[in-house]
Amino acid sequence: MNILSLLRPLLVVSFLSATTANGQILVELGYFPFNGIFAISGFDDFMLTGAGHVVDVTDPYAPQLVGSVSVGSGSSVVVDGQYGYFGTGMVATVKVVDLSIPSAPIITGTLTLPNSSGVFGLAVSGDVLYAANAQQGLASIDISEPSMPTLIQQLPLSSAQQARGVVVHGSYAYVAEGSGLLIIDISDPADMHVIGGLGEGFVSVAISEDDTRLAAGRSGGGANVFDLADPASPQVIYDVPGSQGTAHTVQILAGNLYMSAEQFGVRVYSMGDLGATELGAFDNSPNGQTFGAYASGELIFVAGLVNGAAVVGWGTVGVNVEPSGSVPLSCYPVPARNTLRWSGSHNVKYSGVKVIDTSGRCVLSARSVDGTIDISSLSTGPYVLAMVYGEAVMATARFLKEE
Repeated sequence: MNILSLLRPLLVVSFLSATTANGQILVELGYFPFNGIFAISGFDDFMLTGAGHVVDVTDPYAPQLVGSVSVGSGSSVVVDGQYGYFGTGMVATVKVVDLSIPSAPIITGTLTLPNSSGVFGLAVSGDVLYAANAQQGLASIDISEPSMPTLIQQLPLSSAQQARGVVVHGSYAYVAEGSGLLIIDISDPADMHVIGGLGEGFVSVAISEDDTRLAAGRSGGGANVFDLADPASPQVIYDVPGSQGTAHTVQILAGNLYMSAEQFGVRVYSMGDLGATELGAFDNSPNGQTFGAYASGELIFVAGLVNGAAVVGWGTVGVNVEPSGSVPLSCYPVPARNTLRWSGSHNVKYSGVKVIDTSGRCVLSARSVDGTIDISSLSTGPYVLAMVYGEAVMATARFLKEE
């Protein structure tokens, strides 16, 4: 096995044949530490967190914080032109932020919405911002004057479920909520009304760049893909099984579907006409639950609720890997300072453990029998711990070394 595959092995699974094949490796290139990132987006050469951080990723191996603004508990974020729009949790608020000077972002306007558990989805269409305002439904907001965002209409939903995501296509908004995917006529933002719905248990929604496909992430994991030939009546064309983790965010970019999977990190799929093929997975569990992921060119920004945001890139092509997760290995504490503890399956033979750095080089090895390894000599940064038997790698887990 190529040693780099220890950093982020990807499974390549066809949903039709369910077989593995040669594929890519996702590698964590850099990391931005911050406790409590729920949502994430990006623009130009910057990563934008839902907590208001503007991070320069020109060098993805060394993300640099260049500016920040206090937006509160950010539960959603979207960028349109020079402005970023932030939705907050706990108290349902929308904040408009001028990003024209990335090193000095500034809040230009704030609007408090009817109280809910939070604004979990945002979409911009012209001078109107649409906000998925949890149990309060869908809000239309006039943003023609960035200093004075104004509520146009708050459309309650008939079910007791929460609006969790929204996208807009022409005269229609598609809202993901517990009772299904709602199709809403927004031809008049002051007179929005539901015209249909289908499916159930959706928490996120995305639309392709050419407006022909829509993906809706499910609360139980995975997604449904819809055809938008008739925007007023989307038709399911196939299912994307995914993992068991809630698909809090989905994104379609350049024919790929990117899906956050809560405790299972991020999944990436190639979208075909009749089905999707899993290209790989990024395990973000050491950084807490993944509620947000955003693809930007060759990078993926992955939000971690505990430790911060990872900058992930497509890496080496053609490494054949077996399905991960069959031999679980966990590390703690994360981040670790002097001693790393680990635990693995008692049913697996192993002769020791190795620590691999981001270049794929083995920097430590030990015949650990008590589940600990001294990492005090390591520099700060991300590493992979590999359980080995001779030269065979039995299981891997990622950890972060702190000073």
